[in-house]
Parts: sequence; C-alpha cells; structure tokens
Amino acid sequence: MNAALSELVGTPQRLLHWWLAELVELTPAWLRQRLAISDDRIVLYVSDAETVVLRQTADGLTALGRLTTSDEEEPYGSLRELLHSLGGGDRPRDICIRLDPGKAVRRHVLLPLVAEENLREVIGFELDRLTPFSPDEVYFSAAIIERDSASQQLKAEVMIVPRALALPALIAARAYGFEPTRIDVADAPGSYGAGSANLLPPLPARRSGSKTLLLAAVAVILAMIAAYLPIERMQETREALTHRYSEIKATAAAAALLQREIDGLNAQQTLLVDLKRERPLALQVLFEITHILPDDVYLTGWSLAGSEIQIEGTAQSASAVVGLLEQSHLFQNTTFRSPVTQIPGSMRERFRIATKVVEGGPQ
Repeated sequence: MNAALSELVGTPQRLLHWWLAELVELTPAWLRQRLAISDDRIVLYVSDAETVVLRQTADGLTALGRLTTSDEEEPYGSLRELLHSLGGGDRPRDICIRLDPGKAVRRHVLLPLVAEENLREVIGFELDRLTPFSPDEVYFSAAIIERDSASQQLKAEVMIVPRALALPALIAARAYGFEPTRIDVADAPGSYGAGSANLLPPLPARRSGSKTLLLAAVAVILAMIAAYLPIERMQETREALTHRYSEIKATAAAAALLQREIDGLNAQQTLLVDLKRERPLALQVLFEITHILPDDVYLTGWSLAGSEIQIEGTAQSASAVVGLLEQSHLFQNTTFRSPVTQIPGSMRERFRIATKVVEGGPQ
C-alpha cells in the first residue's frame, strides 16, 4: 500500500524531475550560476538505529535532524514530516539515500582487462555468482582498484546492496515528491561521507561539445517555460494525494503493513549474511583446486553444481589426485565418476573425479 501510493504520487513528477536534471547537468557552470540553479541535495543516512537527515551544499554537509526509529510509534513518520517541511521555495534539487556500511556486501573480482570498457555490464552478468540475488534485486557499483598489464587482468571492487534495504527511506522520500537520484554507502559506520560510487544504474551517456552545451542551455530555458503550468497542476494533485495518504497511514492496517515490510527487510538481511557464509563461489573453488594439485596434473574440464565439483584431466596417477583432494580440509567424499583409462604411448592416466565442498568453505 505504501509503495503503491508513493509510486502514484511521484511517477509524473519524477519523470519531469529527471528530464530537467539531465538538462541542467548539460549546461556550463557559468550558465547554471546565472540561472541560479541549485546544487543542494538532501542526504538520508540510514542505519539500523537511526536515520540522520543532512543537507549537502558546496560548503559541505549540515545536519537537519536525527530520527531514532526505536522511539517512533510509527516508523519513518517523523522523517516524512521533516521532508514535507522542505517543500518550500528553498527545496533542494535532488536526494541521496546513504546506507550504513553494514548493509552492503563488498566483493573483489578478477576480470580480463578488456572488461574495463563495459565493466558495469560484465559485473551485472556475474551478480548471480557473487550474491544470492539477481541483478534486478540489488543496487551495485563497480570500481577498478588494480590493473595488471602483464597478465591482462584487472581487479575490481563491487559494492552490493539489496534493493529491499533502501525501501523504507525510498517510501518516505517519494511520499512527498522527492525522487532519489543517488544511492550510496557511507565510508565508515557512523560517518556521513560517501564511501562508494552511485549504486543506481547510470542514465544514458550525454554528448559533449560546445554545440550540445548551447542547445542544452536553450532547452533548459524552454523546458522551464513549458513545464511551469504542468508543475503547478501536479503540485495540487500531489498535495491532495499526500493529504489522503496521511489519513490512510494513521489506520492500524497501514501501520501493520509497514511493520511487516520492516520484518521482511530484517529477514532478507539475515538471509544475505547466511548465504554469504555458506555458498561457495566458483572462482574461489577453482582457485583452491589449482593450488592443491601439482603442476604435472592437467585439467581439461570442470563444473560446479551446488556443492559438488567434477573435474576431468590427466595425471601420472589418478589415485594420487583423489588423495590430494581428500587431504584438503575444503573437500570431502572424493570419488571417481568414470573408470580411469591409460593414455596410449604415455605414462599418464585420464580421469573424471567428483568431490564436494565442505559446508562453510571456502569463504
């Protein structure tokens, strides 16, 4: 109910807000100053214990209010009231949801160097391996922290946050017409500074050049003129819907629904931690196997299904490969999946072996 109503209130205005914001970003700095376009932003720092509302300007961050959710009879009620009070003429242009680092998962991933050009898309394809969620269930950012030209590889840091963890703050912001343009993670617990890039998907790339900037400046002026009357009408509709929403949220049913949403968020957060401890990653498992086996063992194929690994290859002694895997504290129940065959004209044996990852490792 909360999410549906906030979506109804914010959809037309969010679309117009995004369009105007994109046009503003295309304008030169001197034109923005002349047009008095504000770079103000509201930052909602969200942790398990509290929500801190800050205002970010060119001079830095200024705290506007601190809301302890445990003291609220209705969670996020005061947050909505504080956001509602910012609806006047000095209203900031956009809003940022800043999450506590404990709500995020940080992963380091090795990728081919050619993946740099489309790093976010490549990470998107790998998310189902890095987390128990699909790409449309999380917000994430990716940043390159190391390049190795010799091995043609790069090391990327991936910051991942389940979308459900940002839901309460999103509901509170959208209920009064604020559409977040940025979601990020604080640099440290209790710190309000940004510690990650924007986790929201990037908007389509903008063209550069003097002609583009000139056309953008003209478009901004025309957009402001053309949008004035629709904005006034949408403002009246928003205020009417907001008043109706305030009446609905006071009912016991709405309060119970919001509590169930919060309970669901806590359950998903617990699930994320448990799965992160229990579910092995394919790259880590392959790394362990290649370090256990000696250099004279050649692998020609391998697969991972759940906790079972199957490897194929050749060695001077296939039974020695089984022994090495069994000696490892990471694998158990190692067996041959097909008969061992001697390679004609050599002293090597062809094997197919299955083993299982011990629960809880590797991490």
